[in-house]
Amino acid sequence: STFGVPHPSGSPLFMLFSSIWNSIVGLISTSVYSKNLFSAGMVSLGVSVLHLTVLSLIQPTIAERYNVWFKNAITVSMILLVAFSSTLWNIATFLEIYSLQFLAFTCVFFTFVQWSIRPTFQTSFLVMYVSVLAIASHSSMMFLAIAMNIIVVVHNYRTVKNYKPILLGLFFAMLAMSVYVVPFLRS
Repeated sequence: STFGVPHPSGSPLFMLFSSIWNSIVGLISTSVYSKNLFSAGMVSLGVSVLHLTVLSLIQPTIAERYNVWFKNAITVSMILLVAFSSTLWNIATFLEIYSLQFLAFTCVFFTFVQWSIRPTFQTSFLVMYVSVLAIASHSSMMFLAIAMNIIVVVHNYRTVKNYKPILLGLFFAMLAMSVYVVPFLRS
C-alpha cells in the first residue's frame, strides 16, 4: 500500500497520520468510517489543546482574583462555544485535511503562548519545530509559521546575541520539513 499524493501540496501529515490511524482502527471498521473517526478525533484533540491554551492565558490574570472553579467555568464555557460552533462541527464531520489543520493551528498557538510565558531556548525550539511541522498539515500554515519563527529568532538574537541556538532551531525546523519526504518514498 502506498500513501500517494492527492494534489501538489500533498498534505503529507494528514496522509501519514490517517494511514497510521486506518491501520489501527481499520481492522474494526471500514476505511471510510475509521478516517471519519480520525477527523473527529483530530478536532477533539484540537479543542483540548485550545482549552489548555486558554487556561494558560487566563492563569496569570484571573487566578489571583478568583477561585479555581470560576476560572474553569470560564474556560469550559468558552471552549464549548468553540467546540459546538457550526464551522468546527462541519470540519469534524467531513473527511478533509482541515481537522488536522485545526489541531496543528492550536498546537502552534499553544507552543507560542508557552514560549511567550517562559521564553527559554527549549520552548523556542519547540515553537520552531511545531510551527514548521504544521506546514505539512496545510500550506496556508506557512504564513503563521514564518511569522512566529521570525518573532522567536529576533527575540533570541536580541537577548543572547548568539547565532548557535538559532542555527539549532533552524535544524529542528528542517527536521520538521522531512515529513514531506515520506509520501514520495512510499509511492
